[in-house]
Amino acid sequence: LIYVGTGNGVPWPQILRGQDGYDNLYVSSILAVNPDNGELKWHYQAVPGDSWDIDTVQQLILADIEIGGRPRKVLMQASKGGFFYVLDRITGEFLSATPFAPLNWASGHDAAGRPRINREPYYTTTQPAVISPASGGAANWAPKAYSPNTPLVYMPVSGFSSRTYVAIPFDLTAGRSIQNNGTPRGGRMPVQVTSAPVTPPYIGPPRSLTGGYLVAFDPVTRTERWRVDGGGGSGGGVLVTASNLVFQTINDGRLRALSAEDGTMVWEVQTGQRGMGPPITYQLDGQQRISFLGGVGGASDFRPMVYTFVLDGKAPMPTATSQ
Repeated sequence: LIYVGTGNGVPWPQILRGQDGYDNLYVSSILAVNPDNGELKWHYQAVPGDSWDIDTVQQLILADIEIGGRPRKVLMQASKGGFFYVLDRITGEFLSATPFAPLNWASGHDAAGRPRINREPYYTTTQPAVISPASGGAANWAPKAYSPNTPLVYMPVSGFSSRTYVAIPFDLTAGRSIQNNGTPRGGRMPVQVTSAPVTPPYIGPPRSLTGGYLVAFDPVTRTERWRVDGGGGSGGGVLVTASNLVFQTINDGRLRALSAEDGTMVWEVQTGQRGMGPPITYQLDGQQRISFLGGVGGASDFRPMVYTFVLDGKAPMPTATSQ
């Protein structure tokens, strides 16, 4: 099977798509496709209808783990919407969804895995709503990693974030494009907001957790094992090695190595870059190496470069100056 995560519909608000109350298959879904004939084997829709850009294009992790004393072939995803999903990758059976960031668009899931979407998030042209996570997501482009040794998922995530939404009507005109957030370039109609924004109730970790983190998550017990500062929903990323090291690039320019067991930092280096790509590891001439891309290009001072480090056991321990 080939597994694909899908994006959201545009414009964002269902009421402007004329689809209020419908699921809009297959937006914000995970699809399992038979590559031999293109048949859709199963699908799981994480956000039916999706009026908040909570797409499910984040990394899909395949692993074999034991759940409830039974070995399962699973697909796992730390999602933009703040839930960590575990599905049976053969049948599509919903196994669990656990909040790993503060969120308020849903209160949980039923036994079949359908989210219990709160009533308040459905903003209108007159009634705004404050939604968490914001459209940047609790987890986004930054790659995650799973270690069968520990066995934990290591995921760069964002803490508390929110955004106020209101539906903006517009005329769809031939030749006029729609932006990613579903609003037109020109042609907006005035909005008459008549009510103060509503804020649905929150679930998940406390809202005092702000900023970016690296989280070690146990997909079997559905608990957080440890959390350290650094990282976020987009940019950078992690890999984990058989020697129980987690290598992480962070958008402030750092490459660091941490203990996969408890998150203790073993080593780090500051490249002075921005726009950090995820790390990869490989062997060349008998040496293990870590490489990643850094830089943003264009008129920026941060020129795109490839960084490579040789793992030879001689790296110095971190000091205060290396922070």
